[in-house]
Amino acid sequence: MNYYNVGKLLYEASKHYGEIIKNIINDLGKRYTFTNLKYMR
Repeated sequence: MNYYNVGKLLYEASKHYGEIIKNIINDLGKRYTFTNLKYMR
């Protein structure tokens, strides 16, 4: 999954932003941090 697609998913699901970030970090591993996901959004 590239950064654009991750950012798009985060933007579209902004109501549940906190939950989604936790799930993404758990699913994709340590490569994606909270800060990285925030920048992608």
